[in-house]
Amino acid sequence: MKLRHLRLLGAYGSNKIMAGELSRLAKRALPGERSRELLTTPPRKVGPGGLVYPYEHDLAAVAVTYHRTSARVLFDVCLSSAHRLEPLYAEFYEDFSSEDRAWFLQGGRFSVLAFGTHSVEAGDRQVVGVVKNALVDAARARGIDWQLDPEHPDVVFHVRTVPTGEGEGGPSELTVSIDLAGRPMHQRGYRLAHGDAPLREDLAASLVLLARHDARRQVLIDPMAGSGTILIEAALLASARTVWEPGQRPLGARLPGLGEAIEQLPAALFADTRAELLGAEIDPVTSGHLQDNAERAGVREQITLFPGDFREWSLPDLRDREPGLILTNPPYGARMGGSDQELRALYKDLASFCRALPNQGAGWTAAFIVGESGDEARESSVALFLRSVGGKPRIRKPLSNGPLRAQFLLYDL
Repeated sequence: MKLRHLRLLGAYGSNKIMAGELSRLAKRALPGERSRELLTTPPRKVGPGGLVYPYEHDLAAVAVTYHRTSARVLFDVCLSSAHRLEPLYAEFYEDFSSEDRAWFLQGGRFSVLAFGTHSVEAGDRQVVGVVKNALVDAARARGIDWQLDPEHPDVVFHVRTVPTGEGEGGPSELTVSIDLAGRPMHQRGYRLAHGDAPLREDLAASLVLLARHDARRQVLIDPMAGSGTILIEAALLASARTVWEPGQRPLGARLPGLGEAIEQLPAALFADTRAELLGAEIDPVTSGHLQDNAERAGVREQITLFPGDFREWSLPDLRDREPGLILTNPPYGARMGGSDQELRALYKDLASFCRALPNQGAGWTAAFIVGESGDEARESSVALFLRSVGGKPRIRKPLSNGPLRAQFLLYDL
């Protein structure tokens, strides 16, 4: 069955965050009537980290240009509920044989990637072969030249089994999609070096939005900044700058209709908004990585860096400022090792650092992401963190950092 869906995929638990970000971007990038038309109907939530919208070139252009909380931006073109290879080929061949949209008629070079095809009683490589053959055979029958070229494709097709609803264990179907970026959206290009166990860029952006950082009025402090991903993403979110480095373009820009829509968009939607960011990093090498990454991202001047231990950090006087935000990714067992006793002491010092800031002005908040690590031999990292810092978080939300499940915790100070 042919589809016309825009699909956003992000970290576990990021549905609402992704929807909120795309709404903000579309309202700024598109004329008022057009953005209201596109956003009148809420997106359909699919699984714990997926959203589906009706596909429109202008909305897709906004998503693939600016959306920082998604890992993939896809154009779903067809799906099948077939469980065996023969009917799967027949269904996709029929869909491609009658396909009249510009992405198919132009031909060109393509590749096909599989991302879990468990709805079909065959391996990923066999399913990829079926999709490739159906595409080539249907194109050849119509005199259209499609050539397989995994190294230099004009179009990258994804094949994945996706749930039909919000749950993880319900019915599912096999979907063929075009990757509008041509690569994972979280691979921004500015982070060429990093410390141990860095956050993915899309997750860092999600944390900034979850913590409701307002760059127009709030300072953001990261006392364990690592290679700077949270600080850099906060700066780039503030200006809504494109995720693409100068000279780069999403692969979808080669598609008729979408390419023209992308060309009309500016480099940043809130170009005059600058964040005020303070960070500390104890490791000299990682601190150097932070500065290099921020320089490549074009936001170095927005970050005031303390190259040392946050426990020795003399912060500027912030009493005449509006309440700010502390946001950090502290070490935990699965990321950094170390004994429970060492982590407990670090967490208590971090809590003391955070609670000292409201003395400069009430209304501060502090947010953390802590992994769900732990085994029979040691306490869960989240339980250890909660017990060490004391108090009760106002928000506690499950997320993921790649394959590692984690908890987002937000406290009022």
